[in-house]
Amino acid sequence: MDWTRRRVIACALAGSTALAGCLDDDPSRSLPAMPRGTWGQFAHDAANTGAAEVAVPDRGTLAWESGDAWEIPPLVAGDTVFSVATQIDALDAQTGETRWSVDLDAETGDATAPAVTAEAVILGVAGRVVAVERDSGDLLWETPREGAAAGPVTVDPAGELALVPFERRGRDDLVALEVGTGTIAWTVQMRFGLDTVPPAVFEGRVYAAGRRQDDTEVLRAYDLTDGTRTWERELIAETPPAVTSNGVFISDEGTLRRVSHSGDESRRLLDLDRVDRVSRRIQAVAVAGETAFVLSPAGLFAVSVTDGSQQWQTEVEPLADGICVGQESVVVSVRSDEFDTMWPCVAAFDRADGSTRWYYSVGKSFDPTLGQTAIADGAVYFLSNTVDGIAALGDLAPKG
Repeated sequence: MDWTRRRVIACALAGSTALAGCLDDDPSRSLPAMPRGTWGQFAHDAANTGAAEVAVPDRGTLAWESGDAWEIPPLVAGDTVFSVATQIDALDAQTGETRWSVDLDAETGDATAPAVTAEAVILGVAGRVVAVERDSGDLLWETPREGAAAGPVTVDPAGELALVPFERRGRDDLVALEVGTGTIAWTVQMRFGLDTVPPAVFEGRVYAAGRRQDDTEVLRAYDLTDGTRTWERELIAETPPAVTSNGVFISDEGTLRRVSHSGDESRRLLDLDRVDRVSRRIQAVAVAGETAFVLSPAGLFAVSVTDGSQQWQTEVEPLADGICVGQESVVVSVRSDEFDTMWPCVAAFDRADGSTRWYYSVGKSFDPTLGQTAIADGAVYFLSNTVDGIAALGDLAPKG
């Protein structure tokens, strides 16, 4: 194991506050109970909402480390956590024990974030899309495709089509494959950005942000069944779209917009230019009920999806482009002056008022980094270069 992924120095602030956590010398404990719930795609679901009906634990104490992930965030399905690098590891969600492991015959960086269905784990690898059986890791199908998979896989709510962005010389494609067989159902051409994938699927439409061939940045809607384009709207997206019954929520050069499902109406909900003229970029958007959560260098915001009224704001420095919204908590990877450490932290904030519930520091190491998180009932899973693969946090008493 490369030394940069090992713990170098334990957190010097252990025990200084009930809110804070640090790396444990022996990260091999089980969580108090088997976590439940599904965080089966990059932003939880096909609509990219970033919100799950699960209870985030009351404390964020390190339980275990396992798997071999470097860059790809964890996914959770039932009692299994999936870790992806050059292989897929299926881990027991409570103990971290490896249930099965499959070599992808890939180089580091070749694989994409997968999507998990009731039967399969589907992911893009350089030149192909692969599906393995969820409970055993056995190969279900493999579909060759020219180019390289360029972003996370999205599976529609019915579990029938998997959408995979592919890039190749001279063009980018969004490829739809049948989940059961791997047969390509349709392909549309659209240039994607790393910050604007994956697309979102909601009520028979696919919403995708990217560029025309003349570099004009757009948001497009396609028919899910055959890929027919239904509308297009010019905007400068910084995040993937998130879709609910209230509309399509997406950044537009420092502005959070709500676009109607038909594409003919748009409303500005949050303009960071009015908040912080230096830190205008929106890094992540999540939507739960009547509230949109926005992460940017200007802070973490909660705003009304109907009129844009601000519910709360907390000043944080984002460390990963993701937001996990649970029933009562919002979990992000951040730094904050409100914490008693400036090391990277996985933090849980109260969903109602933005107050800090707890934070877990990954401790002192050489250039520590944090990736996106995934949540389940009773657990938070995260990726960092200071842990071995995936780490699990839960409601445990700190050791010592």
